[in-house]
Amino acid sequence: MINNSAKIIGPVAGGALISLTGIKGAFYLDAISFFLSALLLFGIKAPTLQSPVKSDLEHREKVALTEGFRFLSGFPVLKIGLIVFCTMILALQISDSQAMILIRDIKNATVHFASWCIAASGFGMLTASVLFTKIKLGEKLITLKISPAILGLGCIMVSTGTGWPIGIIEAVYPCVFFLMGFSFTMAAIPFDVLVQKKTPETHTGRVFGTINSLSTLAVLVGILLGGSLSEWFGVRLAFLISGGTTCLLAAVSAIAMKKAERKELHVAESIKTTS
Repeated sequence: MINNSAKIIGPVAGGALISLTGIKGAFYLDAISFFLSALLLFGIKAPTLQSPVKSDLEHREKVALTEGFRFLSGFPVLKIGLIVFCTMILALQISDSQAMILIRDIKNATVHFASWCIAASGFGMLTASVLFTKIKLGEKLITLKISPAILGLGCIMVSTGTGWPIGIIEAVYPCVFFLMGFSFTMAAIPFDVLVQKKTPETHTGRVFGTINSLSTLAVLVGILLGGSLSEWFGVRLAFLISGGTTCLLAAVSAIAMKKAERKELHVAESIKTTS
């Protein structure tokens, strides 16, 4: 819950801070927050573990991650959902980390405009989470199927629209970033609901621990990959590659998920018939 909330609040707070204080001010506030976090950590007393106990804990963590991944792989729908979820995190991190550079190349675009585009992505996540929680749309797998396409098309649109008139850009770009953030939560919520339904209580910690580990890895790789793609090919092409790959994933995952759903339905009907 805390991890997902941070993913939503982060872009909103980051965009708002840059708009209000500028880039330097936002970085100073970031540095202060990291420093305060480090001071707070000094107040936590870590238990002293002997070497055998420490190695045993590390072994248990590896076993738990392996078992969690094995459980997810046992359900084709969950495995596909995990791939979609992590890939969307990857694409969203590429767009968020490189959005400032992309918008800087637009003629007459300001830093404040770029910050509000980033904030719009966070508002999209927040709106989707509230909407799907209220009307229970998150339980429908259709949202998990179409969300990568929305995110991918958004990346392609912002990369190809940098030459538009500034008035159109100022009207369209925040809406596109809003939809990109919205699409991520539109995938995250049904995937989370699906995992909760399929996972027995005895495996909950291992399965969600595996998902959190892989999503954190996707965040780190997304930031690194975004910078690398921009350096090698340019920021516009980086967005195009990210968007095109995500759209391709949407098509492949939709077909694979449909087959997986049919297979699970066939297995369920066979069990009912035999019982």
